[in-house]
Amino acid sequence: MGYLTIQGQTSSPSRISWKRGKKSPYIDWYYIHKCPVSLDPSCYLCWWNIPSLPKLKVTNPEVRRYLLSVATYWIREGGIDGWRLDMPNEIEPTFWLEFRDKVKGAKGEAYIAGEIWRDARFWLWGKYFDSVMNYIFRDLVLACFAQRRYGPSVLDFLLGLWRLRYPEGANFALLNLLGSHDTARVITAFQEGLGHQPHHTGSYEEAMEHLRPALILQFTYPGAPMIRG
Repeated sequence: MGYLTIQGQTSSPSRISWKRGKKSPYIDWYYIHKCPVSLDPSCYLCWWNIPSLPKLKVTNPEVRRYLLSVATYWIREGGIDGWRLDMPNEIEPTFWLEFRDKVKGAKGEAYIAGEIWRDARFWLWGKYFDSVMNYIFRDLVLACFAQRRYGPSVLDFLLGLWRLRYPEGANFALLNLLGSHDTARVITAFQEGLGHQPHHTGSYEEAMEHLRPALILQFTYPGAPMIRG
């Protein structure tokens, strides 16, 4: 499985643009505000105002061709089975239409999963992605087993509502997670959740006891369990 994220300033096009300014052949690959370019968000548009992550202009045909060639290269030559896309909702959706067309053209069974934290209905109707990281599953499960906000019957009802909102095929492809590189580790989330509840200590042993049924649900629930290494 490949992992596609936003290009950083250490990549070759970024370095050339920084050094050559308006003479750079890549100057139109980015949203440049002023030259000379330095590692300063006032000079160019960057992701979440992080200077080391300049935003690529995917409306530029050259940029699109470059990114799509990378996507199909690793499918054809690298033998990967698909792509996990980092924060795809912050890139123009039309790009992902073309991305899906090219990737599926290279390998019809390629799996495309997006990092979407909230309601993913827009992305799951066969035009963009096959799956998303199911953070909603994580939130609901932790609220039940770690934070003790409601019992299993309410959890079952809430999970059922989300299954009804998504296409049936997508439900069986979702990446169901309890933790990721962007969240606290799951045992920490359980310790913190239980530690704030009356008559609970939040100890490691107690957290492990309450984590077990959550893991059983994760591994038996429709979709694919996603485990953070």
